[in-house]
Amino acid sequence: MSRHSLKTATTYPTVVGAVIAQLRKEKGIKQGEFAARMKIGQSTWSRIEQGTSSLSIEQLVKAAEYLEIAPSKIVAKVDETVQRLRANGVQVANERVVTGNTGLLLIGAAAIAAIIIAASKK
Repeated sequence: MSRHSLKTATTYPTVVGAVIAQLRKEKGIKQGEFAARMKIGQSTWSRIEQGTSSLSIEQLVKAAEYLEIAPSKIVAKVDETVQRLRANGVQVANERVVTGNTGLLLIGAAAIAAIIIAASKK
């Protein structure tokens, strides 16, 4: 499959992780410190921020508490980001793992973070 026929895509969990990571960075909290507050290892929290591990509802509530934001505000930011991505032609899959020859070029948390930062400066 040629690169020209690939469609840009990401996953909803990747967007969730990127939004939380951006909020954490805006508060000046290091990833290791945040993971310790969450009572999980930094590598586990890193996977959550990258969207490769699931975030439980309990973890969402706890993260929101540390970020001093309502969980619903995090979800709203995620939804806004997903809408912006889709408006720019990026497919957003609900599932964490996309396998096989799907014709999708997956973009990761770093690219999503750049989009979030650019949108917040407008």
